[in-house]
Amino acid sequence: HICVTIPTIIAIYYFGFVASDIYISESQFLVRTSEKQALSGLGAFLTSSGFVRSTDDAYTVENYILSRDAMNILNEKLKIKQKFSDLNIDPIQRFGGLDKDHSNEAFYKYYKKMITVKLDSVSSITTLSTKAFTSLDSTDINKFLLLLSEDLINNLNKRSLQDTIQISEDEVEKAQKKAKAANLALATYQNKVGVLN
Repeated sequence: HICVTIPTIIAIYYFGFVASDIYISESQFLVRTSEKQALSGLGAFLTSSGFVRSTDDAYTVENYILSRDAMNILNEKLKIKQKFSDLNIDPIQRFGGLDKDHSNEAFYKYYKKMITVKLDSVSSITTLSTKAFTSLDSTDINKFLLLLSEDLINNLNKRSLQDTIQISEDEVEKAQKKAKAANLALATYQNKVGVLN
């Protein structure tokens, strides 16, 4: 009975009197990117393009949100390391509370416990959940990560468009060179057989 009673009493005491409140903000979004055409070159450029759901880019967003880069930007703008280390938070949930490790690597592991990203492969909807010890911090972190994700997708779309334009320009240049070569060959043939245009 002691093996059951003592842990139960400790759990009741901790969750009832010691544990800090945790607030969770959740948002859902759908990643849409420029449609990637099966055609290449000039055909891809001339074919009408719209926006489609992109699972690959959604995974890119997921990896970025959970990356050290996103964590560092978030920490620089919102001081999350400082907020998660606040002494008012109970030592079990506080960053560096029990293990006293305040290194960047330790904080990165802590960061991934506080941020959750799940992609539904069927609907392609991504769910972002952010935990914090105040409702305002939880909401601010969630909003800021959404902004970072939007910037990432916009940059990917811009790069994709630039690549499409570059491919199209290369195809036009090749076509012009072929046309010039064909005209030259025709003129040479006409001169050779004495045909007047």
